[in-house]
Amino acid sequence: MKRKPSKNSEWNERFARQLPHIFIGIVAFGDISQEAYASHFAWALQAGARLQGKFRISFGIAGRKEQYRARNGLLKQATQEGADFLLMLDDDQTIHQCPDMIEKFWELGEQVAGGLYYHKGELYHPVVMKEYEGAGGKRKYRYLHPKEIGTEPQPVDVIGGGCHFLDIRVFDLIREPHWWPFPHEECFLPDEYYGLDVHFCQKMKDHGIQPWLHPGIHLGHVANSRVIVDEHTRPSQEQIEADPAYSIYWRNVYGEGLGNERARKSA
Repeated sequence: MKRKPSKNSEWNERFARQLPHIFIGIVAFGDISQEAYASHFAWALQAGARLQGKFRISFGIAGRKEQYRARNGLLKQATQEGADFLLMLDDDQTIHQCPDMIEKFWELGEQVAGGLYYHKGELYHPVVMKEYEGAGGKRKYRYLHPKEIGTEPQPVDVIGGGCHFLDIRVFDLIREPHWWPFPHEECFLPDEYYGLDVHFCQKMKDHGIQPWLHPGIHLGHVANSRVIVDEHTRPSQEQIEADPAYSIYWRNVYGEGLGNERARKSA
């Protein structure tokens, strides 16, 4: 498969004589749902024939473990198999909505990228985040509003951990374990309630690697009620904004952010 000739020329040369090897790793926290299983099977049927002769695909699953153990284990398996890229998906993501996912990530040509999906309840935020300065200059993160997400790929501060497409070479920059839930000199969590996706993307940015969101890669999110939440089944933005929790969330975010901005201007 041809790639863009400019920024991806290094990748073109790297894979001129071999098929790129993509390891697909599934992080399974429990028994995979029938909805996710059906979605993965449908995706494989659609994508398999089209990808033949363009990529080498292998597959692994890490089940019933803590998130960080599962993710580190899948990376180890991908590395042992000599994979060039790791596509890591959570077991509650549906992917049949985007049968050309791998091609889109490949054409994007970024070392750390993710697809677009939404929380499966409450305010149904897009699972993509922006860093901002909180009270006392503290490094904090908020969800992007849907209006902040365009139709073209865009650089972001955090991509949701449910879908990561990663160049294996980025892991040469950081120490093992690459996903780790506790603070130490190289794995600093800005706040205890932030997840491993914030932790991982923060480390990438600290090493000069920009995460990218590809909004053309849509995934579903299987809710506890066995309903798949995606761009079509998510409640309308009007319904979400009518929830009192919506105003509270954004008032807290902008209360801190705007207060700090005013303080800087008056200094």
